[in-house]
Amino acid sequence: MDYRKIQKIGGSSYSITLPKEWINRNNLKEGSVVYIEIKENNDLIIRPKEVGEFEDNEFILTLEGNIDFEYLLRKIISIYLSGAKKVVIKSRDILDLNVRKAVEKSKEILIGIEIIEETGNQIIIQDLSKIDELPMEKMLSRLFLMGLSMLNDAEKSLINNNKLIAKDVIERDFQIDRIYLLISKQFYLILKSPSIISEMNIDIIRAFNIRTVAKYIERICDHSEKIAKMVLEDDAQIDNDVKTTFTTWFKTLKQILNDAIKSYSIGDEFLANSTIEKVNIFCDEITNEMKGMKIKNAYKIFRVSEDITRIARYSSDICETAINEITMRGKVYLKEME
Repeated sequence: MDYRKIQKIGGSSYSITLPKEWINRNNLKEGSVVYIEIKENNDLIIRPKEVGEFEDNEFILTLEGNIDFEYLLRKIISIYLSGAKKVVIKSRDILDLNVRKAVEKSKEILIGIEIIEETGNQIIIQDLSKIDELPMEKMLSRLFLMGLSMLNDAEKSLINNNKLIAKDVIERDFQIDRIYLLISKQFYLILKSPSIISEMNIDIIRAFNIRTVAKYIERICDHSEKIAKMVLEDDAQIDNDVKTTFTTWFKTLKQILNDAIKSYSIGDEFLANSTIEKVNIFCDEITNEMKGMKIKNAYKIFRVSEDITRIARYSSDICETAINEITMRGKVYLKEME
């Protein structure tokens, strides 16, 4: 850490000198303009004016020969996550159908992606999303609500063998992936250009943990989707006694997920710890109960129990992230031993 003395200039102005290392690193010189921002906590942020390095960031992707659809789609997603605002996909030959299909699919998967120019051998796509309109905190809150809703409806579809609800759950998982990729992109942008943190009104610790928790929610929703997909299978009907067991499991599971989300949202270390303990007991109970089951469709019941267990464990991971963030911020909680 470096300390600088404040100098008085004229009758009402004050100045400090800037570190030479920082000047050289940002290619600044006499006459360069810097951006100054006063934060609510009284911190003063100084950064180079040229912060818009990602606004005009362009990635050129030159294709040769036959292009695999899945490969190109993965490549476009990785470019999106890197923070590129514009992607130029070109070839010396006419772009084949797989290329155009991959571009169209990327528009469905990635928030903000649109085609702005298209010719026989070139497609230009642009990311029109804006950080200030889709903040990470707001996107995570949306994931929380959608995750709880998907789990609740996955249970309904399974218990009632309702294929319409099951299909709706499966379709919603697609939206979960879109939001998760957006959050991931914003986190990678922060890593590449820490100066944009002030634009996002978030710090690096929070951004890291939001991305981590978003991944856990995305995986939880994947397991809700798996449960819904089982309902669409031909022999999805389950016995009444198994329904009773599943209903009991889901009741506990939904409370666990709700408490995990709450513990992270409000920074409640006591709730996080108690929820982790509840998850461990719950998963052991499921394992013991499965050992005693001798019924038909045992394989499907095992699959459901596995999905429920994984959702509980990911909920526990959310709680651990909450505890980690509380600790990182220097908060100390002592609980009297009983």
